[in-house]
Amino acid sequence: MQGQSNDREGVQLVWGVSLDLDMSGFTALRDEISAEHPLFPEFSEALGRIGLSGSPRSISNEALQTHIASFYEAIHAEESDHCVLLQQQWNRTGEVFLKRSNELFNHSYNGPMRFFAYPSIWRVHIQQPDRHAISFPLERDTRDKDEALYVVVHELLHAFFFDFAEATGLLKDRNDVWDISEIFNVLVLQQARFADLYPAHSIIPYPQHEDIVSGLQEMLPGLRNAESIIKAICRYIDNGRRESLV
Repeated sequence: MQGQSNDREGVQLVWGVSLDLDMSGFTALRDEISAEHPLFPEFSEALGRIGLSGSPRSISNEALQTHIASFYEAIHAEESDHCVLLQQQWNRTGEVFLKRSNELFNHSYNGPMRFFAYPSIWRVHIQQPDRHAISFPLERDTRDKDEALYVVVHELLHAFFFDFAEATGLLKDRNDVWDISEIFNVLVLQQARFADLYPAHSIIPYPQHEDIVSGLQEMLPGLRNAESIIKAICRYIDNGRRESLV
């Protein structure tokens, strides 16, 4: 899938196990997920299964490195096979996803053309923009055969969304961009033109976004491009429904 630098169809994924990326991913999550965060329980459970307890911010890098290395040694073969199978799934679906993403955004792309996709033990999945990396669930953590692929697609869509938002200035000065991005992802990835790529996976919005997603689904068939979907989300939120994000 070769392409010009402004063409999402030229984006490539490299798949593999990376202790180093999962270490840096932990640092990003530790700084973002406080005890009050809705994803804190999942993050804490992931720490527990590698033999660590207490506040994530109290764990030394030395202890973290030791416990992660031991856990990765035990799962390396399993996760290497997981990466091979996911790459095969991507080889069957990735070109279609990227083509439909180009049609969705209908704007030059200025982001990375190569991403590293790696399995993560943390049960909370992220992209690391500075390292052009995307995490997905361990094979043992997936609830269906399409979940890991869906997570990668979800995170790639975030990368395209934020590149588009920055280039167009559509969300300039808003303080709810994360919420808008998550609502956008659910609305888009539920559309038949994308959902047929991961048919075994059910897409569930964050609880605080359910009302907005439900309210916008009726008008979604008439919203075919990113700009119209983003503007519809913003109008819905701004028309007195901000309480749905609290």
